[in-house]
Amino acid sequence: MIIITLARLILTMPKHGQSKLSAREMTKIVNDFYKLTGESPGLKHIPHLPFSKKHAIDTFGTWNNMLNTANVPLNRNPLIKNLKCKMCKKTFDRQHKEIKKAKFSFCDSACSAKFYTTGRKHSEETKRKISETLKARRIFGGITKKKKTSKTVTNSLVPYYSDSD
Repeated sequence: MIIITLARLILTMPKHGQSKLSAREMTKIVNDFYKLTGESPGLKHIPHLPFSKKHAIDTFGTWNNMLNTANVPLNRNPLIKNLKCKMCKKTFDRQHKEIKKAKFSFCDSACSAKFYTTGRKHSEETKRKISETLKARRIFGGITKKKKTSKTVTNSLVPYYSDSD
């Protein structure tokens, strides 16, 4: 039944991109589409709408402004609530796509860094490099100058002297 009604709606509308619809007509079409399908029109639905994405953005500024004007909910993934931070045990919210990206959930980047660096053992070479860098910062006041090596660019602490002295 819904498919037949949607087909009638599409058949009665002008062809995609043929005419410039007014903002009121566009919001009515978006509203009708939402009432029939139960979902907000997104980019995958543009071929079924009688106006282009460009025309919608030219008229409303953004696609979401058009959906807001038509009183249609935005295409957002629902928030998954009450996740616990692996480090500090604080609860927070994330979208589903953000949770799939990471192995563990953290409330912020500071907790993530603390979790992954706790218990890390540095090699003797790394300890020596850190020590030299900190000594140079104390001696030269932290002035850094980039110098190129064969393939990589490294930051080395080199005192900056001008040629005019």
